Amino acid sequence: GVDIAPAMLDAARRRAAAQGIDNASFVVADAQTDSLGPSQFDAAFSRFGVMFFADPVAAFANIRASLRSGGVFAFACWDNLFANEWMFLPGSAVVQVTGSLPPMPGPEEPGPFSLADPDRVAALVHDAGFSNVTVTPHAQTIEIPEAEVESVAALSSRVGPVREALRTADADTSARITDAVRAVLMERLDQGYLRMSAAALVVRAEG
Repeated sequence: GVDIAPAMLDAARRRAAAQGIDNASFVVADAQTDSLGPSQFDAAFSRFGVMFFADPVAAFANIRASLRSGGVFAFACWDNLFANEWMFLPGSAVVQVTGSLPPMPGPEEPGPFSLADPDRVAALVHDAGFSNVTVTPHAQTIEIPEAEVESVAALSSRVGPVREALRTADADTSARITDAVRAVLMERLDQGYLRMSAAALVVRAEG
């Protein structure tokens, strides 16, 4: 397991230990620039992490260099914002309070939706030297019990447009944003559940 954040690796180690997995190792490294070892691995997989590479082609090529010939590279990345109500709805609450969304990364800048264009992501992976690239959309509706809505509201403050708005907001505005996020989510309750769309792209390629 590779990540630039030691805290993420600590969490991974705890999860592995809890499941009795003793043959996994976790290394602090930047997958875009650091050597991941010689061409030895059968596969590389990332779940919602590759969108933050400053240079995706360089990062994908570096990962490819660690794979044996024919090794598989697969990852999941978010589809566009409007297909992901779990982030879009809290963002709409920010607009209700401030009148506009905070500045967000451009469509090709590192950020949660930088790889949301299927054609672009396929081209980036191909340019990194992979072949047989497939991009498969995956969408679903997530159902959250009413008792967990507060947890969802808290999570929203740590990601996406809500986090960006709270960075620079004063105490009064922050409180209003938090209340608005909670209200937007509560308005979507139906028969005891909060239902929101979530959509991703599943990418697979061969080295």
